[in-house]
Amino acid sequence: MNAALFLEQKRRFDQKQILLAAVIALLFHLWLFYFTFPITPAPTYEEVKHSVKIRRWRPRQREKPKVKPPPPKKTVKKAKFIIPVPDPTPNEPEEIQPLEPEPQIEEIPPDEDFVWGIPEEPDVEVGKEEARIYNQWEVSQQPEIVKEVTPSYPALAQQVGKEAIVVLMLVVDANGDVVSHQVLHATGDKFKQQFIKEAVMAVYKYKFSPAIQAGHPVSCCAKITVKFKLQ
Repeated sequence: MNAALFLEQKRRFDQKQILLAAVIALLFHLWLFYFTFPITPAPTYEEVKHSVKIRRWRPRQREKPKVKPPPPKKTVKKAKFIIPVPDPTPNEPEEIQPLEPEPQIEEIPPDEDFVWGIPEEPDVEVGKEEARIYNQWEVSQQPEIVKEVTPSYPALAQQVGKEAIVVLMLVVDANGDVVSHQVLHATGDKFKQQFIKEAVMAVYKYKFSPAIQAGHPVSCCAKITVKFKLQ
């Protein structure tokens, strides 16, 4: 019981000490505020009225760009043209030269063998135009393959597995036979000559329908591509 009574007295004593400290702190702050920040009276309406100045806003005036005066016009002096006036009273009159006679054109006798108009296409006799070799765009009907022969595959190229393409320009006569050739392009690397040889030997065994020009068979060029492919 003595301990409980002692604790209760101590608690009341602490509360009194805290309350006393709070009152002292409050009085100290009030005293400090009063002497540090003196209270000044608010300004009256008359004082405020005379101290306020009202200014109107005016936009700033832009300066006008200076315009350069136009350059003075150059005056060009006109050249004076003097027209020569012939002498009204010449000393000696000019001699009048006689007119030369106009040359007479001899009449050309008419040529009885001359014929006006577009000459008709001459008749082509069969076998007479075989000497001329036509291009593919010059004939009305180009030669076409009727019989094709498969070329032999070179043995060494076949073993290695090499393929090739040979492009030839042939001359096909009026009978549809190959009479000459020209190699345009060939592949096959080191076997190229063998491929060309086999392709040429095969195309000479081809049979063509001859080219037609003016209703008759003629000699014509034909472009052929021979392909060597492994099956």
